[in-house]
Amino acid sequence: MLADTDHGSTGSDLLDFEEPEPRISNDQLDPAEDDWYHTIREEIVRLAPDLRQISLQIFENPEVGGQEIVACRLLTEFLERHGFQIEYQAANMDTAFVATYESAGFNEHSRIIGFFTEYDALPDIGHACGHNLIAVGTVASAIATKVAMDQFGIDGQINVFGSPDEENLGGKIELIEGGYLKYPDVCLIAHPGNQDLAFMRTLALQGVSVHYHGKSAHAAISPWEGLNALDAVVQSYTAIAMYRQQLPPGTQIHGIISDGGGRANNVIPKHASANYVLRSETARTLTHTLKGRVTDILEGVVRSTGCQLTQSWDPMYMEMNLNGALAGLYQSYMERLYQTSFMPRDEQMRLARASTDMGNVSFVKPSIHPMYRIGVGTTCNLHTDEFRTACQSAIAHEQTWKAGVVLSMIALKVLTDDPFYEQVVQEFRGSRPLR
Repeated sequence: MLADTDHGSTGSDLLDFEEPEPRISNDQLDPAEDDWYHTIREEIVRLAPDLRQISLQIFENPEVGGQEIVACRLLTEFLERHGFQIEYQAANMDTAFVATYESAGFNEHSRIIGFFTEYDALPDIGHACGHNLIAVGTVASAIATKVAMDQFGIDGQINVFGSPDEENLGGKIELIEGGYLKYPDVCLIAHPGNQDLAFMRTLALQGVSVHYHGKSAHAAISPWEGLNALDAVVQSYTAIAMYRQQLPPGTQIHGIISDGGGRANNVIPKHASANYVLRSETARTLTHTLKGRVTDILEGVVRSTGCQLTQSWDPMYMEMNLNGALAGLYQSYMERLYQTSFMPRDEQMRLARASTDMGNVSFVKPSIHPMYRIGVGTTCNLHTDEFRTACQSAIAHEQTWKAGVVLSMIALKVLTDDPFYEQVVQEFRGSRPLR
């Protein structure tokens, strides 16, 4: 049973998952799957101590998006030592990479598995989204898949995509635009969280930076000569806050005033800024409803204040186009291997959770982005101090290794099971987006 404590361990204690397991057949698996499982688990047991140290190094040295120099170096060096060829600065991003392994018998009929990893931290709060765990969990899964492919003579290719800046501008979007997603047949990632969700939906998201430009003046002697940019930001912030009352379920707007107009209170501010994030259940709704209304508000303030407006929209994060065949297999393996409990599928899918650039990947290739519980209660939410503390714990790492085993099992299933792969492809072609 998972505990709701043990958030503070740092690496000296021995994890249960780091101990060898006697070879006992699992009657929930067919013979081939049983062989895969023991090979994968044994490899991750072997890798776990070193990878946990890498995770803790990443945790203790949080690097925000685009600056993940140490994390990128630690991960690529480890993958290279385990037989992967590294392409650095993928898609012209300094901290992106693609690590590739190809079996000896790989050919044009072989399949390609894409594993995605993340390693950027949040400003101020560090690794409160668990990207230190995603970083090492994905690497463990990819290496274990490689070992199993070699042992059982399974042909295929593995791509490990090091995707920076998930929290802000979306490194996966750059990888897509750079053509790196042409080749994988499926794409896999698993995210730490406060509950277990195989059928995890996410919201579409787009951020905007808003800048109002006015005219400075002495606030006491000649305020009428100025155009108050801070008034423009406050007016737009207030109008957007009032609009929130009419937002439909599944739609959100968050915002901050990022530049309050300077530090002199006796000068009419000539510049002020705000940042907003818009979320909706689908990119279509965000684009055609939410974004248009917010743009009208921002431009209306120009007319009422006389200030000028510049706005810069970030790349859009799409909602997760969940592949039911892959998600169902993830849940099945978690139930059979680890007796993990899940809510009914429809209840899982009602819990739209945050946003991710993995959503963009899921519209290009069949993908999953499940959540696994790391030993915290459901009230311990991501992006909090409590969750950050949990992301260095022993149990968080153990749960990460379990999710890594399951992703490896899915990868081998895709590589070897033609009917299952065809089911994955047909669902991707015919039911986008899955609801």
